[in-house]
Amino acid sequence: LRFGDMNFFHRHEYEAGRGAIQFSVANMMQPGVFDIDNMADMTTPGLVFFVTLPGPDDMMKAFEYMLETAQAVARNLGGDVLDESRSVLTRQTIDHSRQQIRDLERRLLARAR
Repeated sequence: LRFGDMNFFHRHEYEAGRGAIQFSVANMMQPGVFDIDNMADMTTPGLVFFVTLPGPDDMMKAFEYMLETAQAVARNLGGDVLDESRSVLTRQTIDHSRQQIRDLERRLLARAR
């Protein structure tokens, strides 16, 4: 993750912050940004991981990167991964999100024809 645009952290397609943004991380507290100059003193009750869709060329891969990173951060900090309604993320919710991405990919492909 690299600090960047809009004062969020971003995961780019390629190392060194190059390529399309795959997903972003915002501060859960308003206004959602990070003050990079004061990170050592920062505390927050949560982070928001998100993929902007449509966006990355491989939307499913971007989602999987985001999910893997969010789970690793939660594990390392002793936290939980929550869904958009702030419930603990379940296998069913993950599968539903994957299906929504597949549906979006199909709609975009049909439109492009």
